[in-house]
Amino acid sequence: MSKRKEVKETVKNARIMFEEIKHDKNRADFYEENGVSHIEINLSNGNIYDEYSTDSELNPEIFEFVEKVFRLVKKKANLEIDITYPSEMSEEEKDKIERLFKSHYAISIVKSDDEIKRHNIVSILLLIFGVLIYGAYGLLEYFKVDFIFRGVIEIASWVFIWEAVDMFFLSNFSSRIERIKNVKIFNAKINRVDKNKTDASI
Repeated sequence: MSKRKEVKETVKNARIMFEEIKHDKNRADFYEENGVSHIEINLSNGNIYDEYSTDSELNPEIFEFVEKVFRLVKKKANLEIDITYPSEMSEEEKDKIERLFKSHYAISIVKSDDEIKRHNIVSILLLIFGVLIYGAYGLLEYFKVDFIFRGVIEIASWVFIWEAVDMFFLSNFSSRIERIKNVKIFNAKINRVDKNKTDASI
């Protein structure tokens, strides 16, 4: 079997396994049901709060776990977060945890959005500056001015224009993807699950 055929066959098998993983209800952290993706978080074991906070921040490992499992979520699928709490936990503390969970993603959304806006402003300024410099180069060409740095001006103008395009399209791309992910998790419905998997939706 050729290398190309082997890669093609492996990708095909990986896709089959990927679909099986997504629909496996015995999987501990993710499953799909009626077109809805579910990420399951078990808070009945381990530290819920960041050990350095005064119970005002959730353990960062919770968010690392959610974002790792998020890879399995379809782009257009609705998302729900199923949280299993310790049986002795009060309803007030559950409310607090869910508020802290949402707050984390609210902050991330705002930071991503601010970064995108900042990139947009800087890229526009770079583009304007690049166009102005190129305009100066064009005038030197038009009037046949034999300026020693004429070549440098042309290169500088294209550097500014390229940086503007790179920042607007490429640098912003990862920020936009991050924002979409954070928005989806922030908007996810949270279900409270007890040890017997009995849902009490909020």
